[in-house]
Amino acid sequence: MKVHTTLTKKCRFGISEWTFGELDNGWLAAFSSKGKKIFFRNLEQMDACSQKFINEYHYKKQSKELVKQLALAI
Repeated sequence: MKVHTTLTKKCRFGISEWTFGELDNGWLAAFSSKGKKIFFRNLEQMDACSQKFINEYHYKKQSKELVKQLALAI
């Protein structure tokens, strides 16, 4: 899988993690550390879902990825 973004959040029972990306067959999907799956029709739908996780569910991007994105913005 080509990873687009990984989001994490501290929970009562540990850490929840979701990985968003493109599968080898071209499908766009998100997988949780607990085995849940979400599939998307297009990149816009996947980006909207990851933003919802950040804004509504208070997930955070992993720091290594955030540093890379900030460097690209400059």
